[in-house]
Amino acid sequence: MYKQQFFIRLFWCFLASSLVVVESAEETSIEELLKWEPPAELTERFPYYLSGVDNEGAQVWVVDFGKWDNRDIVDAGGQRFQDFKKYVQQMYTRAAYKNLKADPSKYSVVIMDWDGFTKEKASHIPGTLASIDMLRSFEKFARQGGFKRGFIVNANFLFETVWRLGKPVLGRLNELVEVFGTNPAKWTPNLLKLIPRDQLPEKFGGAKGHQYEKVFG
Repeated sequence: MYKQQFFIRLFWCFLASSLVVVESAEETSIEELLKWEPPAELTERFPYYLSGVDNEGAQVWVVDFGKWDNRDIVDAGGQRFQDFKKYVQQMYTRAAYKNLKADPSKYSVVIMDWDGFTKEKASHIPGTLASIDMLRSFEKFARQGGFKRGFIVNANFLFETVWRLGKPVLGRLNELVEVFGTNPAKWTPNLLKLIPRDQLPEKFGGAKGHQYEKVFG
């Protein structure tokens, strides 16, 4: 029964996302965006990381999207939600802007970990729409250059359903991102083909005791 209700809710969720343009964050120059100081609430609740570099010297970024819980912010709307969207835009800009005129081999790699994406989060339609918008934002930056590869790992049934139903509205993202389930044996070899072990945290098959090069948040 729950799965049936979940599919129905997701159907309407993606129908809405395909018909309604989610309000974008206020247009800001790259320089202004990178100088912007996000509210402490955002940096504390939604960290992301520069992990290291891949075999070609391109930056490797990690985002624990599954642990992010934006439901209260989305429900609040107003400036809190605008700041959240601006924060996501700043994150992608920070990860991509240095690469926009670089050789494609130097475009960034992003690992999106969806461990922690619960049924409560998935069934919250405004929050799910905001998550779709985050993926759309990634697709927009990828289209402009700056990202060469994305990995989604720990995708459970809930996320895989969201991803499958969302493919029609996610554009080129399907070409750039590989989606893997919750079995590390399936995706660890793929990561290690592109990224040295000492540039990854242990949870992704990397070196024990690996420290992120930089933590944002």
